[in-house]
Amino acid sequence: MRAFIAIELPLELKEKIDEVISELEDADFCDAKWVSEEQLHLTLKFLGEINKEQEEKINAALLAITRSTKSFTIQLEGLGHFNQRVLWVGGSSDQQAENLAKKIDTELNKLGFPKEAREFSIHLTLARIKHVHNWAKMKQILEKGIDRDFGSFKVDNIKLIESVLAAEGPAYKTLKEFNLF
Repeated sequence: MRAFIAIELPLELKEKIDEVISELEDADFCDAKWVSEEQLHLTLKFLGEINKEQEEKINAALLAITRSTKSFTIQLEGLGHFNQRVLWVGGSSDQQAENLAKKIDTELNKLGFPKEAREFSIHLTLARIKHVHNWAKMKQILEKGIDRDFGSFKVDNIKLIESVLAAEGPAYKTLKEFNLF
């Protein structure tokens, strides 16, 4: 099964971000695969294909990590992009989300999962851009959205999630939830 570890957003924030996605889609500056409301999440680590034995080891590692991790708040703010291919909302957490992602990366590396090549940065993917056909409009939207506040939420759990790929897009299923203390 294909899996990843993520922070789920509260429904109210998902709805607010979904409205932003609709605004961006209506701006019609690019051809993109837009993320649906139910797929909005903050990925802490993508695992790829795992088997049941690996799932059990991952669960044990995540349980140990979360038992020593306190809940924290994430502030979602600003629009940006990675290499004009991924449109995102950024975020901050006083380094708590970054520290959690680093712990997960370190512990899962001990289980044979590769270390992340890049430092973790809080970002909520809104779209995967196929082609930009109005660069001026994209630049204007990003400049206008750089300081935009999308809200904050308390992170009190993380999830191991299965991603089932389908023609209409991935479907997500929570395999296990781990509470933070």
